[in-house]
Amino acid sequence: MKFTVLLIMVLFAGCSLFENEQLVPEELEGDWTWYRTVGGWGQVVDADTAGYTMTLKIYSQNEAHWFTNDSLVQKYTIREGDHDWNEGELVMYRQNYEGETDCGLLIQYKPKIRELQLPTALCTDSPTYYFSRK
Repeated sequence: MKFTVLLIMVLFAGCSLFENEQLVPEELEGDWTWYRTVGGWGQVVDADTAGYTMTLKIYSQNEAHWFTNDSLVQKYTIREGDHDWNEGELVMYRQNYEGETDCGLLIQYKPKIRELQLPTALCTDSPTYYFSRK
């Protein structure tokens, strides 16, 4: 009887471990420095003339934090896309967002140039953010 109870407890614990499975590849973890924003309704904005800085920190726990001028402005949860056009891709969704729609940001990594591109996952006419390694 004790063995059965122990087995059931291990199975439930194991299931909860799989729910928190790490999706973020190791090469994406760490600090990324913003250098350009393109598209949407705005113009091209380059970091060297913007008058502010932005940093994205990606964590192995499927989270990301966005900083402007070293102040945390948004926390994100990273999960796989669940729509036809982003299925299987990593998408950042705002945590505790209370607006109508969270467009999410696709995580597109270009390893040859060590660039991270963040276009919108669900909305149109939104900018794409470009980050590089610090």
